[in-house]
Amino acid sequence: MTRTLQQILDGYECELLCGPENPEISALCYDSRECSPGALFFCIRGFNVDGHAFMPEAVARGAAALVVEGYNGDFEGVTVIKVADTRRAMGVLAANFFGHPADGLHLLGVTGTNGKTSVAFMADALLRSLGKTTGLLGTVVNRIADEELKVKRTTPESLDLQALLARMKDRGCSHVSMEVSSHAVVLHRIAGCRFNAGIITNITQDHLDFHKDFEDYFAAKKAFLMDAVAEDGIKALNRDDEHYEKTHEGLPGRVVTYGIESADADVRATDVAFDATGIAFTVNSAFAPAFRVVSGLLGLFNVYNALAVITWALAEGIPAENIQNTLRSMPCVPGRFEKIDQGQPFTVIVDYAHTPDGLLNVLESARRICGGRLIVVFGAGGDRDRGKRPLMGRAAARLADFAIVTSDNPRTEYPYRIIEQIVNGVELELEQKTAPRDFKYLIEEDRYTAIHAAIGGARENDVIVIAGKGHEDYQIFKDRTIHFDDRVVARKILQERMGHGAADPGTIG
Repeated sequence: MTRTLQQILDGYECELLCGPENPEISALCYDSRECSPGALFFCIRGFNVDGHAFMPEAVARGAAALVVEGYNGDFEGVTVIKVADTRRAMGVLAANFFGHPADGLHLLGVTGTNGKTSVAFMADALLRSLGKTTGLLGTVVNRIADEELKVKRTTPESLDLQALLARMKDRGCSHVSMEVSSHAVVLHRIAGCRFNAGIITNITQDHLDFHKDFEDYFAAKKAFLMDAVAEDGIKALNRDDEHYEKTHEGLPGRVVTYGIESADADVRATDVAFDATGIAFTVNSAFAPAFRVVSGLLGLFNVYNALAVITWALAEGIPAENIQNTLRSMPCVPGRFEKIDQGQPFTVIVDYAHTPDGLLNVLESARRICGGRLIVVFGAGGDRDRGKRPLMGRAAARLADFAIVTSDNPRTEYPYRIIEQIVNGVELELEQKTAPRDFKYLIEEDRYTAIHAAIGGARENDVIVIAGKGHEDYQIFKDRTIHFDDRVVARKILQERMGHGAADPGTIG
């Protein structure tokens, strides 16, 4: 594919600093190592490096033009375009280059602190049940029709996103369900896209390593609905979320709400039931006669996730029967309250919960299916929001009977320092006497050993929740990244226990 520079710049405010006015452009890139003859190179100011420093390498590899915010240099025969923000420009210009693929697709964006992956998976499954050829973009997998691709980040970089959308359009996709992170909004990864619908699950503390405070984080979530979703598009909001009023305030267009507690919700779940076999509830709305939903998905949080999808689907005019059938047969989303079963007399669940609210939700749901003790194994990521660590400790102490605090992805931080901050929250909860009277905890820095201790010490009817990493199959340290999958590890330890006897049951007794 080739386009002229002027075709790519069409309608975008910029300044030609030097070089030919309208060279042929054969590719777009933001990594100088990927530059090829005829490429347009975007100089992105990153968190660790500045793309402007790589202009000479990009030119040496054949870049025909550079998009910059600042420029000091002279590359003979190379066109230099100055813009106010190269990140935003990259999304819009990539859309121009690929022929505005989003315009030919029905885009559903899902944002919120928790539940994005599950909601996107459910929406995609529902669309596929209707015979649609779909695309799916998110944390666990990117999929174009039936082709699965590896994921680099929750929402791809804008250039990569436009390229994926173009491939989806070429493959005959009509609908795309996409997770939209707060980073994606702030860093303009969704620039060049107009969404037909947006769902917001909930808003609680997360990513305060990136956002300056909670208000900044909240603003990013709301900006998605305000700026990226078409004014006449569907905007589905959780009426039970504590920040609902602020989210709804000033929101233009077609807003529909869902909830369990709020009688004012447009779509409401009543007669809610959930246990170790799944969830069930009745859907009441003005869109269709009341109908019952039964699903093998687990936990109250999945009632909310399903309700979010149901609200969007009903507003889209999708029949209740299709919704019922899809949710009835909906498989577990990888790493989301996923049971690991090797015939053991207790339950082991792996979940991605890595925020205080996420951990609370998972433990509350686990408590409802627990006939014995509730044991949780968890940590917190390094180089991320430090403020949530003690809050996660408090959540564990409040709801579990036993906690093993361990390492997650420590990255450049010392694992034990992260653990200490979590334990500070545990101790505070114990001091305030809001934890179960017999609550105990153990510190075990090595994650494998921590999981082994939980499974080795489990008794009949106990529930073990291994939280934080979910579908991830790696663990990141300062000097290395190793293969580590909680599901694989738990399955291996369970096989050993069931085949060769239990580990020391006194480990967590």
